[in-house]
Amino acid sequence: MIKNKVTNNINTVNSTINKKVKSLLPLQLQYIFGVYFLGLLFFLFYRLIIFVIECFTDFADIELGLLFKSLLMGLRFDTVVSCYVLSVFLFLMAIAAVFNIRTRYFYRPLHYILILAYAVCFLICCIDIPYFNYFSNRLNIVSLSGISFSFIIKLIVENPIFIIYGVVYLLSLAAYLWLMYCIYNATLFKTIPPYSAKQNIFKTISVSIVMFALCFVGSKTPSNNRFFN
Repeated sequence: MIKNKVTNNINTVNSTINKKVKSLLPLQLQYIFGVYFLGLLFFLFYRLIIFVIECFTDFADIELGLLFKSLLMGLRFDTVVSCYVLSVFLFLMAIAAVFNIRTRYFYRPLHYILILAYAVCFLICCIDIPYFNYFSNRLNIVSLSGISFSFIIKLIVENPIFIIYGVVYLLSLAAYLWLMYCIYNATLFKTIPPYSAKQNIFKTISVSIVMFALCFVGSKTPSNNRFFN
């Protein structure tokens, strides 16, 4: 009995020993980078769907030079959206990195809220595909504010093929959830005991400032040209 008690005590002590995690950048900020690039990948996915559909209808009108410029402009606009979404989370993660916050009750709610924010963005991207096919125009804030749930139902009833886009959205969302789970496990999870990923505070503050500057620059709308927009 005494032996079992000693063994349990040893196991308890071992479980509380920090496992040092070495990383080039604070894991909290690596998480932001991972979410940013993953978001761009899924935004590009929806853009390519519209492009492929357009190829079957107006392939002769596609100019490669203009296509390349448009994709670059699309990348910049996606960066604007991502920087707006991530700005608050970047601030909170920078605070967490500086003060070495190590509780899952801080990180998990932020992780789920961020997933929800991107899920809404992807839903708008998905709605944009049938909207473009139906009206030959891109979805914007004016048209988005005028769309009602009854109109969407009517659109689907009249064009059942649009249900496919809903399936595509759900499948892409499932893939996004899994990849976000992988990013979380590779970064934020390793800041929680028994792991310890504490960084030099000077380096943490320096990297945070640089990322805030990049986020500020990235949130600037790249063009006032209506065509590119």
